[in-house]
Amino acid sequence: RVWLGGWPCAAAARYDPGDSSWVEAVVTGFSGWGGLGIGLDLLGNVWMALAFSLPPDGRVARIDTDTAINTGVWDVLGNVALGAAVGLDGDVFTVNADTNDVSRLHIDPITLEPAPHPVTGNTVDVFPVGDVIESNGDLTGLAMHTIVRPDPEGTIFLDGFYSGSPNAWSDAVP
Repeated sequence: RVWLGGWPCAAAARYDPGDSSWVEAVVTGFSGWGGLGIGLDLLGNVWMALAFSLPPDGRVARIDTDTAINTGVWDVLGNVALGAAVGLDGDVFTVNADTNDVSRLHIDPITLEPAPHPVTGNTVDVFPVGDVIESNGDLTGLAMHTIVRPDPEGTIFLDGFYSGSPNAWSDAVP
């Protein structure tokens, strides 16, 4: 299934190539907001950045991938969240354009819900990253860590290296 942010609406769209169907997952209560970049976690959730431009504000919404139902929205303390990504530990990150920072929403590994981070004590931590930031691709590396290639069968890429040998990369390997 392919998920897309529903900009300019506060929704995400899911395309299922198996039956060529579309499903819309609306984030209720956020009229005037737009759904932007999406990240997937390993628990069956889509995390979508939500942005409102006047006044600038940012949130992240969690959507169940099977039911296409929004299961929560959290303030990320950054303005105009452009994209969402999930780290290997389950924390959710947003890239915030108007405040030139990245927010981390800590997800408790036991409850699987947002909770205070064990080190900072904050549910959301914000980190400055510089001017004119964008959100493209796998900014946390989760996709890189979960890729399994069928050729040759069972080939697994971990930490950016081919599992058979750290020297196996060539220009023929994607």
